[in-house]
Amino acid sequence: MDYGKITTQLAAGNPPDLFMVQSPYAADYAARGSLKNLNDLAKRDKIDLPKTFYPALVTMGTYKGNVIGFPQLSAGDTPYLFMASAVWQEAGADPSKPPATWEDLIATAQKLTKRGAGPGGFDRIGLDLPNAFLLWAPKNNAKILSDDAGKVLFNSQEGIDALQWMFNAAQQLYGQWENRGAFMTANTVAGTGGTRAPRYTNKVGMWDDGVWDFFEIKGEKEIHNPGFQYTAALFPHNVKNAQAKQVSQADVVWLYSLSAATKKADAAFEWLKYITLGEGNRLFVKAQNRPSPAPKINEDPDFSRDIPLWNTVIKQALEIMVPLPQTPAWGKINTAINKMTTDVLTGARAPREAMADATRDAQQAIDELKR
Repeated sequence: MDYGKITTQLAAGNPPDLFMVQSPYAADYAARGSLKNLNDLAKRDKIDLPKTFYPALVTMGTYKGNVIGFPQLSAGDTPYLFMASAVWQEAGADPSKPPATWEDLIATAQKLTKRGAGPGGFDRIGLDLPNAFLLWAPKNNAKILSDDAGKVLFNSQEGIDALQWMFNAAQQLYGQWENRGAFMTANTVAGTGGTRAPRYTNKVGMWDDGVWDFFEIKGEKEIHNPGFQYTAALFPHNVKNAQAKQVSQADVVWLYSLSAATKKADAAFEWLKYITLGEGNRLFVKAQNRPSPAPKINEDPDFSRDIPLWNTVIKQALEIMVPLPQTPAWGKINTAINKMTTDVLTGARAPREAMADATRDAQQAIDELKR
């Protein structure tokens, strides 16, 4: 979406009646009073939101108690561990028995790795280690923000331990983080799915991604390697922490929202229902081989028949989503988290030191909203 254009239209008082928007931007627009509260329309049409959509997605479409949008898709989390079948078979490993712990993940990655004269010292890497703190930290029982999005909470011992784990894993797998980057860059090719090409050419044994990857693989493997085969499982959590669970942190979801200035609220709401919980949504998600945000639509037997690993993986991931409370400050918070992660993985800073700075910057972004 062209958010600059939407923002200008909202400020000018001539916005679209209905538009698609990512949830953090929706929170920003809602904070400015630019979005219509959908609570009354939902009640009028007897839409029980927590039963109509997955509850985590309802939370992410809510800002300060107001429903500011209905989800069009499931969240942008990355709960899946994808596994290249040929790599596993060559290494004598069984992809039907995916890693169940963080230790298993690293041990399996080392088994799948081929060291050699290639870029970064590898001919193949067993795991494209996820550099997403939001993936690792919640799986070690670390919370990112308070429920009201008013306080940073990732600066806990669980958060620091997760960050330290990421650094240690990178050292074990690559020697240094830059070696991983050199390998992936050298094996990227021009064209569609180029950055993902190393997966299809069996240069990578495992990687983490979201539900969209099932659809991407379907088309992109025909370009890079038509014979490519894979399977997937849920990404493991830290079983050494008794408080940790196999959760998936959902930070962003695509919403459809109504502008507060619309004079066609009833008509716009009819379209919103069609594309989020009605036939329009069913057709859209089915065409993309991905699940609907509405559980009732996912009961369609076509989904379990046509979408790979539907019953064993995708539905499970929808049930373990943990929503991030939405805040207009998320852009700055996420920037601080990403800088912290990069600094630690590259060895530029120690985890505790980097965490302290990220916490300060993220909390400052939140506090600026209160002024």
